[in-house]
Amino acid sequence: MEPTTTIERGMSQSPALRMVLVQAFVGALVVGDQVVSRWGTWDLFGRFMGIGILVTLVLNPTIEMWRQRSGKDVRFSNLALSGYALVWVAAVVFNHHSR
Repeated sequence: MEPTTTIERGMSQSPALRMVLVQAFVGALVVGDQVVSRWGTWDLFGRFMGIGILVTLVLNPTIEMWRQRSGKDVRFSNLALSGYALVWVAAVVFNHHSR
């Protein structure tokens, strides 16, 4: 039997994670603009949820980037789950507080 070798995968070799990071930061800019423009009309719950959405948009992909840099597998299923959950939460918050 021949020995198996592992290939080191750096940040530059993962275009999928890089695209997730770009989308997360662009999404944070778009959502951040909406949060800032509606900030004065929101109650405490809306403000808390707006900040929570922004933090989660940036934090989850950043954690996965750190995992990849430390040699661990990237959990794309967690990124997808949190991304879709954020879409639902943002839709509810923006729809509820736009009336």
